[in-house]
Amino acid sequence: MSISFAKTSTDKELNNVSAFIVEKGMKGFYLSENVEKIGLKNAPMGELVFDDCRVPKENMLGKPGDGFLVFSTAVEWERSCMFATHLGRMKKQLDVTVAYAKSRQQFHRPIGNFQSVSNKIANMKMNVEIAELLLYKTAWLKQNGKGNYLESSITKLFISEAYIKSSLEQLQIHGASGYLLDSGIGSQVVDSLASTIYAGTSEIQRGIISRWLGIKEL
Repeated sequence: MSISFAKTSTDKELNNVSAFIVEKGMKGFYLSENVEKIGLKNAPMGELVFDDCRVPKENMLGKPGDGFLVFSTAVEWERSCMFATHLGRMKKQLDVTVAYAKSRQQFHRPIGNFQSVSNKIANMKMNVEIAELLLYKTAWLKQNGKGNYLESSITKLFISEAYIKSSLEQLQIHGASGYLLDSGIGSQVVDSLASTIYAGTSEIQRGIISRWLGIKEL
C-alpha cells in the first residue's frame, strides 16, 4: 500500500493536488525491481509504476485538494521522529570514538591527549547535546498538538548535517583502522550522506526557514 499524490484540478495553486491510498494488486499499479544504492543497504528502494491505474474516489485521503496538507502533516511526523535514530547513532559514534581516543597510543600517550583530536570529540559532544534539545522540543510540540513545521525543519537540517560531521570525525580519529571495511565506519559515512537528501534536502529546509522569516526566494 502507498500514499500517492496526483493533480485533481487545473489550478496552479497548492490545492490542485490530492492524496490517495493506492493498494497492492490494483490494476495498473506495481513496484519496480529494487534499485541499488551506495548506502542504506537495509532499506529497499524502488519506483511506484502507474500504468492507466484507476483509483476509486473512496481511496482519497481527506477532501479534493488536501494533498499538500496530507503531505505536510506526514513530513512533520517524519522529521519529528525518524531523526531520533540519527541522534542515537551520533551518541554511539561519540562513545566509540572517546573509547578509542583513550586507548589508542601515539608517542607514548593516548591520542585523545592531542588537542587536534580532543577538539573534534568536543564538537561531536556539542552537536549531540544540541541535536537532542532540538529533537525533544520538536517532539514535545507534536505531542501537545502544536504545529511544528518550522521546528521540524530546523531539527531535520541540524541533525542531518551534524550526523555527517560526526561520521566523518569518527573516521578521521580512527585513521587507517576506520578506513578498513570490517570496521563498519565507512558504511556509516555513506549512510549519513543520505540524511541531507531524504525527508527534504538541506536546501529545502533552509528555504522553509527563510520563508518562515518573511524572506521570499527568487
